[in-house]
Amino acid sequence: MDAGGSPIDHTPELVTRIFDEELERILKELPPGTGQGEIEKYRQARLISEEMIVRHRFNPA
Repeated sequence: MDAGGSPIDHTPELVTRIFDEELERILKELPPGTGQGEIEKYRQARLISEEMIVRHRFNPA
């Protein structure tokens, strides 16, 4: 739903943007000194999760 409560189309571009925004937020909230290995796990999880949704392997609705 948009800010006005109207339904919106969940296009692949929108899903990508949302996943990018959430990954950025999560990475900013990690404690200082978080290792690159840990950061890479979050990036991989983001890619896998988006792929599941875009390929209709999971419907978040």
